[in-house]
Amino acid sequence: MPNLLCELERYLHQWRDHLSTAWRDRLDGVEPDFDAVPRDASLDRNAQIVPVWRRQGGVFYALEGIDPCDVGVVVIGNDPYPDPHRATGRSFEQGNLTAWIDDLAQPGRVTPSLLSLVCAAAALLPNAEGLGLDRARLDKRRETLRRGLQNGQVVLLPPRSMFESLTGQGVLWINRTPTISVVRNAGGRRQGRGWQAIERQRKLHRALWRPVTNAIVSLLVQEAETRPVVFALFGGKAKNLQGRIEACGRYLRVPVENLRFVKSGHPSKPRYFFCSGNPLGRINDELADPIDWCGPATGRTATNHSTHLSTAPQRTRGRAGTPTVRTSDRLAAGASAHSAAIMARTVGKYRTTLRQLAER
Repeated sequence: MPNLLCELERYLHQWRDHLSTAWRDRLDGVEPDFDAVPRDASLDRNAQIVPVWRRQGGVFYALEGIDPCDVGVVVIGNDPYPDPHRATGRSFEQGNLTAWIDDLAQPGRVTPSLLSLVCAAAALLPNAEGLGLDRARLDKRRETLRRGLQNGQVVLLPPRSMFESLTGQGVLWINRTPTISVVRNAGGRRQGRGWQAIERQRKLHRALWRPVTNAIVSLLVQEAETRPVVFALFGGKAKNLQGRIEACGRYLRVPVENLRFVKSGHPSKPRYFFCSGNPLGRINDELADPIDWCGPATGRTATNHSTHLSTAPQRTRGRAGTPTVRTSDRLAAGASAHSAAIMARTVGKYRTTLRQLAER
């Protein structure tokens, strides 16, 4: 039977190589606490650690494409989704989604947490006023959002591009516990339903990562010395961090007004998530430059469909007088969204290089 400590040591072998230069330098001397994991803790044979290392995803994926100096909003989650296909390394992001309309057509495919966040983002769009995306019940909101995407009232970047855009705007999506142990259910066949977290090992992962996550929070608090940083605390466990963050700010002599908090219930419970208004709108109220939670308008001219890349392109009339979408419009719109996502990620990556050159 696999040993948990050995698997974690293998999983995190040369873990610093996965950090960008800016984060690696700021976390110099910080190490996971492997001594907090008992040597006799074991994993089931069909268990694994998530998130899985892959081209787009991994335990430090939240830190990619964003420099500590550029973080303006910190969205703190608890731990990854237990499904290896869903967990990416960013809090609340879902790695198995492809296109909003197709994904929303399948009940349960989009997690309640992400659905609440997307509805909160879409509710801030001018054309979405009156849809009630931040008020309706969970099942009703899913259908309302899907109809809004179909008729063009709501236009979003694709799932992956949306998170890349938000990262490029200075939003850091980080989990308090970056990894968990998961096991496949023998009877689970549907994707997203066949995995569950090994509950007895959650606290071991939390203890392992405590030095690293505490250091990350501390350096983000330190960034608030010269500018505001908003901490989004969703759910009871996240809310408990406010006291620690404020204590860290007092120790570092950070101006109190620069540490800002937006608290709500957890997104998985929409009734409590929206009980004090739209949390994403409240975050924007704390910022001089509001976040475009749906992505740049130039990139949102399309991509609600996987096969139909645009819901709001220019239209021409067919022979029978019915509107038809030009293929060139679809391709151009898809390229625009893709370019916007790449630009958002690239800008974040190269800010560090430019800063280092300037310091020389």
